Amino acid sequence: MASQNPTAKILDRLRLAWADVVLAAQASTGQAKNPVWAWIRYGRLTGSRIGEVLKIMSKANSAPSEKFLYNLLVHKRLDGVKSVQWGRQHGATAIKAYSEATGKTVVSTGVWLHEEGFSEHHRMVWWMRTRS
Repeated sequence: MASQNPTAKILDRLRLAWADVVLAAQASTGQAKNPVWAWIRYGRLTGSRIGEVLKIMSKANSAPSEKFLYNLLVHKRLDGVKSVQWGRQHGATAIKAYSEATGKTVVSTGVWLHEEGFSEHHRMVWWMRTRS
């Protein structure tokens, strides 16, 4: 029987089948170079923002402001973010060093979503571990 709780109904509708999770990862390969990557991330709770969420949640009697929620869920250009700039500049070197040190091949993928549908999920780490 379907839940009568409105929040549960919304969450049920957001759920993704595993095949859709894999399809999203394949379609968004290339990350910021691929417009599908930004489209899939739009409106989702991303890994790069989770620290801010946890900080607010750790404060007793603290509720997020409208501005915080807006900034959390609205797509922004990432070109000016220092960590993104660093990753673009050094990513290939880091991948090469990792591959040489471990003997493993890094496979480029796109966005890995959690099956609940509203956030990214770092299943990629699990997936990479199983590929060795």
